[in-house]
Amino acid sequence: MFATTAGGITVSGWDGLPAQLEIFTVTVTVGSETVPDMRFYGGLDHHPIRREIQGWGVAVELAGVMQMLDAITTAKTDIGEVRAALVDIAETLERKWLGEGVRGASTPDSLRCFGDCPRCEANVADVRRIRAEVNRRRERYQYPDRYPYAVSGRSVHRITCREVKRSMQSLGFTSDTAEDEERLFRIELRAYTHTDVRHEEPRLPLTPEEFDRWRAERVGPQGGLRYQPCKICNPDIALA
Repeated sequence: MFATTAGGITVSGWDGLPAQLEIFTVTVTVGSETVPDMRFYGGLDHHPIRREIQGWGVAVELAGVMQMLDAITTAKTDIGEVRAALVDIAETLERKWLGEGVRGASTPDSLRCFGDCPRCEANVADVRRIRAEVNRRRERYQYPDRYPYAVSGRSVHRITCREVKRSMQSLGFTSDTAEDEERLFRIELRAYTHTDVRHEEPRLPLTPEEFDRWRAERVGPQGGLRYQPCKICNPDIALA
């Protein structure tokens, strides 16, 4: 028989993001061997290749494992009991994470998703479309003389406005290699699918002609305006 006592749990910096480390201190008793204050870690970057194996998602203090192996070697405990104890701890932590919605996960499958589950695959086209539009806006931003205005919702900005510049940095990942680009895309896809993250898109840069059409579409039948100039950059536009 084995027993685990999850006492004195210490949590450090956990906010649901996989990059944040969560530390658990657990006293593990297996057979006649006790490993006091053994450390287990969550929130690390675990490789998906082993995600179907029991215990995935939890890292462990190696010295404590060595103590368990020594106990097996000296016949103080049985290897099956050791494995069962470690699986019990991993499953306990997984239930905790699912209860908290860590990484937006609600099931064991979604917790193990790396942007490649059926739900994510169904959203690939949408996320690629969003990325393409983001890249189009960022490309326009490089030519301020051609695109002197930028709009978002009801607001009109100068292309040089600090709010426009900030928005150009608000979404998307870039990489020098196709492999990294795909990996980062999958991270973005997973966030879109499982945590309903919708990053702010960059402001839309417009030519003067495009801006005139945009403005005309936002004048009501009684002449009311459905747009307003940014109070930061105060663009020189006709309010009509």
